[in-house]
Amino acid sequence: MDQSYTVTTAEMTSSLTMADDANVLPVLGLNTYIFPAIHLTAISTCAVSALASSIILIYLFRNIRASFWKASVGERLVVYLSICDLGFSVSHGADHVVMMVLRYHTPQPACTIIAYVVQEFTLGQSLIVNIAAVSAIIFIVQEKKVSFGCYDWKLILYAYGFPGVIGAVIGALGYLGPVGAWCFMDLTTAVGRALNTFYILAIILVFVVNSICYVIVFVKIRQVGKMMKHFKDAQSRESVKRTRRSAQNMTLIVLAFLFQWSLYVSFTLWQFFGSPDIGLLLADVFVCNLGGVFNAVAYTLMRRAGTGKRYVHKGNVDEKKQSSSPESLSSVTPATSVHMMTDDL
Repeated sequence: MDQSYTVTTAEMTSSLTMADDANVLPVLGLNTYIFPAIHLTAISTCAVSALASSIILIYLFRNIRASFWKASVGERLVVYLSICDLGFSVSHGADHVVMMVLRYHTPQPACTIIAYVVQEFTLGQSLIVNIAAVSAIIFIVQEKKVSFGCYDWKLILYAYGFPGVIGAVIGALGYLGPVGAWCFMDLTTAVGRALNTFYILAIILVFVVNSICYVIVFVKIRQVGKMMKHFKDAQSRESVKRTRRSAQNMTLIVLAFLFQWSLYVSFTLWQFFGSPDIGLLLADVFVCNLGGVFNAVAYTLMRRAGTGKRYVHKGNVDEKKQSSSPESLSSVTPATSVHMMTDDL
């Protein structure tokens, strides 16, 4: 290999942590094979992710025949997550296209705008999954459903409004900018580097909390399923099947989120202790940008398993009729109520 295309792991990752003495951030992997590898991989995966998110959004809005706000919580969360994936993929992919063409950082003010959108939807996605996880925990422990408010205003404010305000403040102070291979926090400033570290730790924390919550939910649902196996009547057996399906859906959701962010968390944690492997960096770029695909796969598997069909095609009519009948109300138990909540999630 030509010497000009030989690069060490330390050189590959140094620009992700600090700028040089001249306050000019080096472009990650410039004049090495890693530069086109990073940006071409990111451009292609962001394009695929954006396409997958668009398909899911079009499918849901065309098939939810009742009002969107009357659709199941699970379907609404899929829509919110798809919006995050679409916004992230379009903005982040455009950033990589510009860098690939210019062979330099995306110029200002475009970099600030892109960084704002990226942090908005990255943090928003994490918070939406966090909402679902905490809601399920609250229901299982307290047997209560969590209200998102009229038109989901609480969820929207928390998942979109909070990151939007934070990003606007950081951007107004001039701390959004290049990190070496894309736009996020401006690593040419000490405050930008501190904010970048803060966001890394925040995403790791949300990742861990979501993981713990979903594992607890999964275990609880499995326990309910095992308990109901002792019932011999048809209604109990059906409840067991539906409870298992809910557990499988929870597993799909957590696996989609964990798989998307696992390499990013590994890469950033490694940075605190040394120089990450170049292969891990490229794998992170590939996997982390496919959020729309993972979300689409998870939802498709849920649909194939049968969950949500009555919500999409019948607008909850059958469900409401069944749940409001005297026979249905008289037979509700803690086990079936756990199913009703988790199936809606």
